[in-house]
Amino acid sequence: MRAADAGEETRILASPAPLNMVLTDVLLPGGSSGADVVREARQLAATLALAAAASQAFGWS
Repeated sequence: MRAADAGEETRILASPAPLNMVLTDVLLPGGSSGADVVREARQLAATLALAAAASQAFGWS
């Protein structure tokens, strides 16, 4: 499944859809962060595999 923002990720996490893993971006549109999504996922499914990554370049050379 794919979500456009943290709100949609939260709706997917709360749905009855079976999930094995959540991969979220650290920086999300809509005022939430990947850390917020990870905290929410932990509360809903403590055994769910979680990963957060940054998709933006930070100017590193």
